[in-house]
Parts: sequence; structure tokens; C-alpha cells
Amino acid sequence: MKIEYIAKFCWPNISGAARVTTEIAKGLAERGHQITVLIPNSDYEHMTGKGSVPAIPAGCNILYWGPRLSGFAASTISYLILLLKAVPLGFKSNVILGHYHHSNLAGFCAAVTSWVCRKPLVLRTDDVVAVPSTLMDTLLCFALRWCTWLSFRQAKLVLVSGNEQGDIIEKLYGLRPEKVVTSYNGVDCAEFNPGNRSEALRHKLGSEHIVVFSGELSFERGVDLLIRALALIKPSYHDIKVIVLGDGPDLSRLIDLATTLGVSESIEFIGPVNPWLVPTYLASSDVAIGPLRALPQTYGTTPLKIVEYMASGPVVITGAGTVSARLIVDNLNGLLFQSGDVEDLARAILEAFSDEHIAERLSRNARDTAKKFYEWKNIVSELEAKLRLVSNL
Repeated sequence: MKIEYIAKFCWPNISGAARVTTEIAKGLAERGHQITVLIPNSDYEHMTGKGSVPAIPAGCNILYWGPRLSGFAASTISYLILLLKAVPLGFKSNVILGHYHHSNLAGFCAAVTSWVCRKPLVLRTDDVVAVPSTLMDTLLCFALRWCTWLSFRQAKLVLVSGNEQGDIIEKLYGLRPEKVVTSYNGVDCAEFNPGNRSEALRHKLGSEHIVVFSGELSFERGVDLLIRALALIKPSYHDIKVIVLGDGPDLSRLIDLATTLGVSESIEFIGPVNPWLVPTYLASSDVAIGPLRALPQTYGTTPLKIVEYMASGPVVITGAGTVSARLIVDNLNGLLFQSGDVEDLARAILEAFSDEHIAERLSRNARDTAKKFYEWKNIVSELEAKLRLVSNL
């Protein structure tokens, strides 16, 4: 097949969304398909990564198209310019694959290309619910909702990363249930595995009880809850060390909070790290913390970092209702706590530390779950079958 993939981020950007695009493009190319990825130039830097970038996947033609612009209005111009390139390429493709996100126009560009070129469209969704905080945000969300409705109407299939997410968009946009299909985010279990554990790193951190958080550093994402829980746990485990990978808008406030609570020596803000170091940090930790507050943006989704946690070996702890219920089942392949509840979060972390046999069982089951349901090679294989179906190939 000749596949045109229109997305927001891809190589060499190293954000989570970019890695999803890259893994899909790489997997389809390895299966012998001709895939062209179109993305607008972007100055976006992800919060958790810096340093070297991966090589362009073999067999992929990745085109950055348009000027390097930032801000919503300027980004919209970039997409309009990208569309001028996407349509001619679309006539030569068998199927159009688009990445939908409520904050950009990649999915809409894919829908327009599909309509003009009369080629089938498959849309992969990320976050589907916007939470505007200003009048301007509200106006933009209203305009983008119209674009979303048209995009979903044009699509032959809409791929969601969790069943709950599918239920939401079926109701929001009146989609037929058979049009909405689950396609999870994945993980390379050879790259993320317990064998990456580094005793040297653990010795450097100076603790036998290590907790890791990776992601955007903001109060909205609940990192403050982890710091407050640390203050409750420290009397029981004096050597506990929390390592935080990433950056974000509230970093300085979070550092101040740790100082105020007297736990600054027990938490280390690593900052953005080279993506090749992330598997080592995860495998060298005892507990990995997922989303801490239930948000409309993450409800019913399969976040990339959670499946990477699961494949790497630490006990995974996340807030109930923060991600797809299918992903983490309490006391089977991880531990759940009441979203937003500091005392319950502290209880879950203490439970993970209290019994080595329970921790080993949860870790083993999490990795088994990742290997069985979330390996990229299997997810891409299923995606390939869907693309063949809609293109009649």
C-alpha cells in the first residue's frame, strides 16, 4: 500500500506523540508499505526529552512542510501550507492516515485530503476532550469542534486508545459504534525491560526505595500530590528517593513545595533527559507513578508512559479513573488509589514497598500484560489489517 500519514509530530521530535507516529511509520515500512509522513515544522520541545534523536525509520519518507511557526494562529497557517503538499501526494496514495488531536489541525488536513482525493481516511485519536480555561480557548475549541465533526464524518474508521474514549466520542459526535475501533498505544518490550536495571544508578541515587515520575510537571497533572505523599511516607522510609523526569510550567513551584514540606533532599528533579536513558531510569526504580489526577484529557486513554512503566519492571501506581480501566487492574498488574487523594496515594506507595512478593507479582503481571496486549509489532499489524480493509487491498 501507499500510505499518506498526516500528523502533528514525528522524527526528529521526541515527544510521546512523535514516538507514536514514528513507531507506526516504522512498523508499516518494515511490512513493505510505502509510507509518507507529512508534518508541519514546529518549534515544540517535549517536556521529558533532549539530546540525540533516533534515525529516520528505514523505508519512511518524512516531510516537514511549511515555515517554522509557533502559536495557534501561526500553526494554523503551517497546516494550510502543509495541505498544499498533502493533496497532490494524496492522489498517489491508497489510504490516508491522520492523527487527530483537539488542539491542532492534522486530522482536519487528513480529512480534507481524503475528501479531495477520494481516498479512504483512518483517523487515530489522542486526547479527544478539550478543557478551555479562557474565553479565547473557548472560541478556539468551538471552531475546532466543527473541524473535528467534519473529520470524523469523513473517516471510514476512528481509532481510539481505550474503550471509554470510544464511548465519549460516539456520544459527542454521534458516531456509529462500528466506526469506532480500539487501537492502543504500544511499547517495544525489548527496549523497555527489567534488564535495563542499573545498580550503579541506584547507588548514585543512594536509596533502596526509588519512585519515578515521568511527564509534564504541573499541578494540573498532580505532581504536587506526589510531593505531599512523600512527606507522609518519609517517616517510614527515611531513604526514599523520588526522581522526576521532565519539565513543565510549575517546576519552580513544585521545588518550593518540596522545600516547604521538608522533603527537598528526598526528591530529585532530573529535568529533560535523553530518551535513550528513560528505559534505564524506569527499570532502576521500584515504583512508577502514572497520572495522579483524573482529567477529561486522559480519561479512557492508554498513555504511552504507562505501558512503558509496565514493560520496565517497577510497580505501577495510578489514580483510579485517570486512564483506561482495562490498562491497570488494582492488585493484579498495578495499584490504584483514589484520584487526587494524597493519603491514599501514600498508602499505595507504602503497600508497594511493604511486601517484596506482592511487588514481584504485580511487576511480573504488568510486563506480561504489556507483552500480550501492547507490543508495537502487534498493534501495527492490527493497524495494517484495518488499513487494508478500508482500502480494499
